This record gives sequence, C-alpha cells and structure tokens, in this order.
Amino acid sequence: MEEFLLRAKSMLETGSQWSRIHAVLGRDQVDVDTLASSLGYAYFLSQKEPSDCLCVPLVNQRRSEYSLPEQTRAFLQEVRVPESTLLWRDDVDLVQLHATGQLTVTLLGGDWLNRGEASSLASSVIRVIHRSERQGHGEGAVPLTAIVTREILQEASERLSAPLAGLLRGEGH
Repeated sequence: MEEFLLRAKSMLETGSQWSRIHAVLGRDQVDVDTLASSLGYAYFLSQKEPSDCLCVPLVNQRRSEYSLPEQTRAFLQEVRVPESTLLWRDDVDLVQLHATGQLTVTLLGGDWLNRGEASSLASSVIRVIHRSERQGHGEGAVPLTAIVTREILQEASERLSAPLAGLLRGEGH
C-alpha cells in the first residue's frame, strides 16, 4: 500500500503518465472504517482501470485543518502505511480536474462533497457506494469495509489479494 500511495503522489506531483484521475472519497470523519475503505477501493481500482488513469484515495479533509484520530493513526501503523503517504483533499484540485474533463469520483459511505463543490463536481461522480437503508448507519451498522469488500468480490473477486483483504480487515502484514 505504501508503494501504491508513493507512486500516486509522485505521479500527481509530476503530472505525468495519466490522462484522468479517479478520486475515491470517504466520509469526512476519518475513522478507521472510512480510511481502510478508501485506501482499499482506490487500490482495487488502480488494478482495474486503464494505465493512463491514476486512482487516488483522498482523505476527505484538508491536511492543514485536520489531525487524524489516534485510533486511525494506530491502524496506519498496524497496516504499515506511513501517515505522510496519505493524499488529502488539498493535494488535488478536484474542481480544476473536473473543468478539464480529467476527473471521475467514487464516493464511499454517501454523498461527501462539500456544498461548494457538490454542484460543480456532481457530473464527475460515477459511483456512490453506501449502506442501504435497511443496513442502517448507527450502532451495529455494517462496516463500510464490508460493503467495499462485497463490491470488489462482485466486480472482480480474483483481484481481492491477501494484502488487500488484510487492509480491509485492518490487519498488518
């Protein structure tokens, strides 16, 4: 996962080798479930999308305005992902990419675009993966990682590698 994130960061910085970005955004509360789901689904997409598409998991907060919860930091240590490799909302100009037709977006857990971006980015959203009404959202709700795992199994079960399954279970390797 660290290699995947470092490669994505490098490609974003140089602007090379991609013609389109597929951003995966989770909830703005950066809990373990949200972060694991975003990382896992973006990694899955990176194996599935054409080579000119850069798939990036974005922490749905601005780096300068948010500090990861302690439990989320512990999860990153467990799965051996340095916090410094994470990509944040302010690392990618989604509005500019949308304006140039270079953006697609998957939202995890619901519609998590901020109000200012919602109207301008709505047409770039190609998928929303969320809990159905009967699955609920409160205590006892099905974790987002389970929903993402189900989506991966339905789309391409052969791509659910041991490291990816471990990440979605919150296990380090």
